[in-house]
Amino acid sequence: MKPSKRYKAGWEKLKEIDGEAGEKELSKLDGAQVEKLKDAYNDFSPELVRFVLEFGYGDIFSRDSLDVKYRQIATIAALIALGNAPSQLKFHIKAALNIGLTIDNIREIMLLMTAYASFPAGINGTDILKVVVAEQKKTNSANKAVFMAHLHPGKTSGKYSSA
Repeated sequence: MKPSKRYKAGWEKLKEIDGEAGEKELSKLDGAQVEKLKDAYNDFSPELVRFVLEFGYGDIFSRDSLDVKYRQIATIAALIALGNAPSQLKFHIKAALNIGLTIDNIREIMLLMTAYASFPAGINGTDILKVVVAEQKKTNSANKAVFMAHLHPGKTSGKYSSA
């Protein structure tokens, strides 16, 4: 089936949000997200992939009324309030951090949602934020160790070790 204009527009907007003047923007949210979506659902439900790209990104995210940071704030708040979409919340927390929101900004969203959505919703959202922060620290630590090993090629143990 040939991709529709909406599909193409959604794909382009998703690339803007997550990665290089298109793909650069897609990487900002999560450069691998479209491939993950396709890998997970294209064989079983290609319509789902098409709907996400066409409607979510082609029709909604591509609108000019809000910038990407405000869209991520609203998306995180909505996902916390829903309380049943931890994978999507994790993705959008990472995306928010990638586009310039801080951990403190997102922590504040969690506190606000505690008041408006419920204590369990705020606590569950905060738990997911903690997981994302821990994963980032682990990745940053591993990247730093590899970087330091390249700076000091003969040193394979101690504080520059990547092991």
